[in-house]
Amino acid sequence: MSDPQQQIAFYRASGDLPPRQAAWRDPVLTTDHRALEFARQLSRVQSTPKIPEWERIASKISQYAEAAIRQTMTVDQALAALDGDVDQILEKRRWMLHRSRETASHASVAR
Repeated sequence: MSDPQQQIAFYRASGDLPPRQAAWRDPVLTTDHRALEFARQLSRVQSTPKIPEWERIASKISQYAEAAIRQTMTVDQALAALDGDVDQILEKRRWMLHRSRETASHASVAR
């Protein structure tokens, strides 16, 4: 299944996109505009932030995306609410970072 040709055959049979970049060079995918758009997005993927609060933030993103999709909030309202919630979630982290800098600064002055 790791061979690019096998992945293309699997794509033809199931529609599942291949995990190997070599398979993406096959004409079957290079002529599919939806697959090309996905490949373009895939080339810009970044890992999620390595912070303990990420799961809470991701949950809020889903919550507000759904509200915008269902039109219970406008996109601008959802983004503003998300911004406020994320700011609140990260408030403790900012406080802890500020406090650790102050402690380090005081320690270096005391030496």
